Amino acid sequence: MKQKNDKEIFFGLQFPADMPLSKKDKYKLAKLLFISPTTGVNEVKSILGNTNLISAISRLIEVLNCELESVDFTKIDESNTDYNAKSYKKKFKAWQKEFKLPTLDEITELLIEKNIAIKGIWADIYNKCKSRNFNSPEKHFEYLSEYIIGQENAIKTISLLMHQQKIKSADNMPLPKNAILLIGKTGTGKSYLVNKSRELLGVPLQRINCASLVPAGIVGQTIEKYLTTLYISADASKKLTSISMLHFDEIDKLSTIYHSDDALKSTIQLEILRFFDQNEKIYFPDSHRQFSNLVSIPTDNLMLVFSGTFSGIDKIILKRLMTENITDMSLIDTNNILQYCTTQDIVDYGIIPELVARISLISPLNQLSEDDIYNILRYAKDSIYKQHLNKCKSLGLNITFTDDALKKIAEMAVLQNIGVRALNSVFNNLLSDFYFDIDNYKKTKIVINDKTVTFLLQKQILQPIIQAFKKEKDLCKIAFQFNSDINSILDIYSQWKKFSTNNY
Repeated sequence: MKQKNDKEIFFGLQFPADMPLSKKDKYKLAKLLFISPTTGVNEVKSILGNTNLISAISRLIEVLNCELESVDFTKIDESNTDYNAKSYKKKFKAWQKEFKLPTLDEITELLIEKNIAIKGIWADIYNKCKSRNFNSPEKHFEYLSEYIIGQENAIKTISLLMHQQKIKSADNMPLPKNAILLIGKTGTGKSYLVNKSRELLGVPLQRINCASLVPAGIVGQTIEKYLTTLYISADASKKLTSISMLHFDEIDKLSTIYHSDDALKSTIQLEILRFFDQNEKIYFPDSHRQFSNLVSIPTDNLMLVFSGTFSGIDKIILKRLMTENITDMSLIDTNNILQYCTTQDIVDYGIIPELVARISLISPLNQLSEDDIYNILRYAKDSIYKQHLNKCKSLGLNITFTDDALKKIAEMAVLQNIGVRALNSVFNNLLSDFYFDIDNYKKTKIVINDKTVTFLLQKQILQPIIQAFKKEKDLCKIAFQFNSDINSILDIYSQWKKFSTNNY
């Protein structure tokens, strides 16, 4: 697909105005130069800078086409030849520096044309190109809402922060240093929101587990070690490291509520303050070897994200609300008490005021309802439900879930207070027998309803009743034996019979 503009930029290449080539040939040439494994950036610059080569352009296009016919792009990440992922990564890095990134449409067309899977180096370049398309908070919000359901306020807040981050990184504008704190129970989507946001920005991400952090100079996981890991993952690029995302996860574990050693944890909190300094640099080793060189990066363009469950903060919030002359407490939504959280509540929880004052955005994540989890399973892109359906399809299993089955899974997730994090475990337990005995089920159309979900998830608990079915045919006696009503026993029996006879 051609990029519509007056400057005629194709795959990031701006052709000279006096180059007498048709748009079709310019597009074709740019595409071939971009994907060619043997044509480096310097050669591309020579071609663009020498208009005398026009007569040889058709021959060059032919040669490049012949070269690409010998490249198996489906194995590019596994190859040990010159056409490997490392060489492509080096070329794309130089291409981005000297020219511009292709558009998302151009990359998408190229991947489809060459049957290239979006993984490895191709996923990196695809995500970077995709990031260019999202140039407003609204577009960030629309994209994230396709993957994350039930957390509109948190998505809106982080979308605003991401847009500012893009402006700062691209134009080096002296904007305020903002950071966001995501608060929510386990399974509400904090880490997933951070990871999807990183995809949009197209920058490296380093998760820092605050629960295991120790101050500098003490043996253990220090902030400097995490920065070294980030630097290595960014191909030892200071520039790329300096625009990365730092995710300080479980920041609540540094509070005085969790630790009696206030001085130790306060020291770590003070170390984190360094990332808010303007026009300052932070130093860390360039490798994990014993003898390493120190490198430094500016902190101005780092995107800082904090997150934690803050277990027990609801009591602090409720106590404050009760002292603020609220005459009608029924107006307070106690199911989502975190929405009333303020910086003072965070300070009262045990995070030092100096750090809390610099975290400009506090974004609570709602406790997910049954409807939220059902909508996540049914409608969210890349949901665990859809991933398992894809797995079944690849294994040759014809398995479908009824709406009642998905609602039952959502109901059980809420009752067990597991959020969405443990849904993968739920589906593995549901489908483990089918995955194990694939050949026995390949020719069977399997429909899983709500009763099947209940039976499969509780099959281990129901083993005594199942053993009774094998010995006793009188279901009334079994119901009496297990002090249960006959209808419940009938449901269990019908599901067991259907499962044991493979009669779906």
